[in-house]
Amino acid sequence: MPSTESIREAIYDRSQIARADSARWRLGPNAQIPQVPDEILSPITPKLERVSPLPEGDFTVIGGLCSIFTGDLALNDYRSAAELVRMDQIVETVGSVQGKDTLIVVEDSFFSALTGVSSTVFREQANEAVERINKWLSLTRQEPVQVSVVYTSDQRISRGLRDAVDAVAVELNNPNFNKLQAAPILLMYSSFWGELLQSTGFINTPYVLCVEPVNHFVDDRAFPDKKLQYAYEDFLGWMRDNPAGVSGSRNEMFGVAGFWDSVSGDQSKRRTRLFPASQVPNTTNVGDWEKIIDQQVDLFPFPLGNSLLFAEAANWCMLDQRIMESLQDLVNLQVSYYEEKSTFPKSMDSRQKTYQLKELFVKKTEDFRTHLALSVINTLRFVLE
Repeated sequence: MPSTESIREAIYDRSQIARADSARWRLGPNAQIPQVPDEILSPITPKLERVSPLPEGDFTVIGGLCSIFTGDLALNDYRSAAELVRMDQIVETVGSVQGKDTLIVVEDSFFSALTGVSSTVFREQANEAVERINKWLSLTRQEPVQVSVVYTSDQRISRGLRDAVDAVAVELNNPNFNKLQAAPILLMYSSFWGELLQSTGFINTPYVLCVEPVNHFVDDRAFPDKKLQYAYEDFLGWMRDNPAGVSGSRNEMFGVAGFWDSVSGDQSKRRTRLFPASQVPNTTNVGDWEKIIDQQVDLFPFPLGNSLLFAEAANWCMLDQRIMESLQDLVNLQVSYYEEKSTFPKSMDSRQKTYQLKELFVKKTEDFRTHLALSVINTLRFVLE
């Protein structure tokens, strides 16, 4: 059986895993993966890192489309970024959960305020993104999927979020919470969000499970203004007192499930959202990435932590059991390769042995490398073209 943990350890080094596992969980006590039967959160289960208790009611799976990723924001070419859709945008909008109604929020008004680009542009981008998100979810869930979409520019939503911010500011006894630009977004990670979506008719019950990259749930915000920082800390305290998914908590109807972020193929394993769109697969460069992946087939795969092919397969294809098995087979072969190599004495003669060993493992890994490459190319074509 494929081991999620061994695949994760092949992608990241131990220090990266330790930092991720020790990161402070914003939504209450640090959640770890509970003993949730695979079928409940399948097929996203293998990539989950942290999960809160699940809402007790029949829940809707929710997520959010990030209109411009960090790597594109840094270039200040907002309009160009909004005229394409990235593969990591699609995969990281919402996790794939079998048989569940799925809703995503498009923060068009927030990104318009941030960039000066019209909300209309972000809604047009969202139309294209949703088409591809439906493809991605249908592919991974093996069933027809049509996600529901809500926009923050919808007056019912913007008004409801402002009312929720006011209510929490009163509950915190800290009026500065009203002044946090991020306050409406923070409340999208609370039961206030599910209640608002139900009251406006977007979902049938207020029970929701937010399935997004795990870093969305990690406490990493800092504010230059001390009063705003204190307001944020007060909010974190409120979240700790009202943890997600816990019965009796103010946030008992809101659960969270955090999965692996998409990462680069080099040893740094930076989140791909930190790169500009030109450096990741997107709707304008599928052909280029097909050539890149084709070239990877001929490269020696070890160490897997430096393999672009291994990372891309984990990023886009790991929810397929057959891909999981090929990834695991490569992990096992890597262990065998380095164990055998470690037995060679340090001498001139060992160089020839190392070369012969490498040639042997090139042949042993060929079928798996070919399988992964074809799967990555076919997935990118299906979703992005």
